[in-house]
Amino acid sequence: MTYRLFLAAFLPVFSAAQAQTTSFDCMPPALPSTVGSPDLLAEFGDEIRAEFNQYFGDAQTYLNCLAAAQGSASSEINEMLSVYTEIFPRQ
Repeated sequence: MTYRLFLAAFLPVFSAAQAQTTSFDCMPPALPSTVGSPDLLAEFGDEIRAEFNQYFGDAQTYLNCLAAAQGSASSEINEMLSVYTEIFPRQ
């Protein structure tokens, strides 16, 4: 098999792998501010609570993104394993 035929045969595999989610697509959430005193909590309790709720929602999105990235990485590795075993069949 020539080099060009090889690339043409496996180009769809390489292209599909590039479109997947990676860990670089996942942004960790900003940490919420911690309360420094009971006075701040009394005055800004609603805002602090909202900031924590936003963090927990963003953290769930981040974890889901990481799970998708893990799935993409596993899929890509399996695809490359298939390519490898086709290129270098067991003797």
